[in-house]
Amino acid sequence: QNNGTCIDKINDYSCLCSPLFTGKYCEERLNLCNQDLNPCKNNGHCSIAENGY
Repeated sequence: QNNGTCIDKINDYSCLCSPLFTGKYCEERLNLCNQDLNPCKNNGHCSIAENGY
């Protein structure tokens, strides 16, 4: 999902997700605004946008 790429494995597969997604099927949007990943400095407010943050 979400432009992920399937990686073929023996009797299995995995997904290589695009930079903004995570999860087994790339179904979860990565929250770059969480406290640990927040890219904003100096009291900036992080907001999730369609193509990033």
